Amino acid sequence: MPLSEKQRAALRAAITDAVERAIIAFLADPDPTVSAEARWRQAMRIYAPGSWNHDIATRLPFALFRMMEIVNRYSLEIRALHPDAKNYDAGVSNALSALVRDGFLQKVARGVYGPALDGVLLVPRQLNSGLAA
Repeated sequence: MPLSEKQRAALRAAITDAVERAIIAFLADPDPTVSAEARWRQAMRIYAPGSWNHDIATRLPFALFRMMEIVNRYSLEIRALHPDAKNYDAGVSNALSALVRDGFLQKVARGVYGPALDGVLLVPRQLNSGLAA
């Protein structure tokens, strides 16, 4: 008997989750002495110090987070580093978009991001970054 649309969607979600877990396990175990977070932070060192991408990447949590958490928590620091910027929120948004494009973040929902390597999410899909005070 053919699967209903609801059953197909559930099967698709289960397969996607299983594939993501397998990729995470593969990425997380090339050297068991190096954590996934350490590899993620090391990989993001490609950005030049002083660039928006670098300044945002070095402040990101190794957890899911909302863009507005970054904007609210680090606005004074980033504004001091980029005093000529006219639109701070756009700068943060552009940096996050570049990190997604480069595979260091995955956009998991509108305004919600998580750490990734090669576009593969490295943390569970639960929003609990601890940034919001």
